[in-house]
Amino acid sequence: MSLAEFLNNLLAAVIVAAVPILTTYAVKWIQTKKDAIAAACKSDLEKSLLEQVSNAVCQAVEYVNQTVVDAIKGTTDWTDKAKKAAFATAKEKVLAMLTTESLNMLKNAVGDVDTWIETKIEQQVRYAKAEDPLELLTPGGVTDAPQATDGAAGSTESIK
Repeated sequence: MSLAEFLNNLLAAVIVAAVPILTTYAVKWIQTKKDAIAAACKSDLEKSLLEQVSNAVCQAVEYVNQTVVDAIKGTTDWTDKAKKAAFATAKEKVLAMLTTESLNMLKNAVGDVDTWIETKIEQQVRYAKAEDPLELLTPGGVTDAPQATDGAAGSTESIK
């Protein structure tokens, strides 16, 4: 085995080991942000909706990481097509976890529900990928970044 092969295998092992740890940080961060926003909401209904959608996004990204991404990331199977499929699976899972009433309320609150959910998935995936997820909690990190409002949220660049 050459040094290059050894280093590639070592890198793949480190990446596979790091994904669950980073996902844990991401879930905790999203729950903290959800709690902070919920405290500022005026009605119990808004708080419930925020909690339901935030939990759905966290659970969907964790599901896709555990069932799809962990198995193929670092292999030749981790292609652009696989990244798009992983993103689509996460979005499908989020939508399946939300009630019709929640989707209608979310539409009234944000307008384009698809773009909003795609943006939240991208944000969660970006957070899960960060080398130091805690750096995203500082000024200039994800917490202060503007949210995408156009179709760019559906890209798969952050799923890499």
